Amino acid sequence: MKISSTIASFLLERIENDRLGVHARVRAKGQGFEGGNPSVWFEHSAIADFMAALVNLETSRQGAAEIESMSPAECRLRIRSIDRAGHLAVDVVISRNIYLNGHPQRNACELVFEIDPSTLQRIVLNLSEALIVA
Repeated sequence: MKISSTIASFLLERIENDRLGVHARVRAKGQGFEGGNPSVWFEHSAIADFMAALVNLETSRQGAAEIESMSPAECRLRIRSIDRAGHLAVDVVISRNIYLNGHPQRNACELVFEIDPSTLQRIVLNLSEALIVA
């Protein structure tokens, strides 16, 4: 599943869907920044809440829908209204812990980009397939 604009993109590929949640790999790229995490997990309840908020956002063009991985900040995706006209932005944070000399360190990529509001319905359908369908 891909969310993109002319300057940036976010990619989520489901690896598996089990009783614990959805296991996926994620990648974001744009404006000279790029980052990914090959292994993030999303809880089923977080997915349900995110999808409900996305449907509400699609209807009202106001507010936001956000989901975060089970391990905080490994992946956070937020789609939000940026004005009263219903223009939309995508905020993405992807990080991964690495260890330097036995000490955890965090590598991260954060992007914000605008998307065409007319693509939101397709995004909802694609995310539903990527996160819900087994």
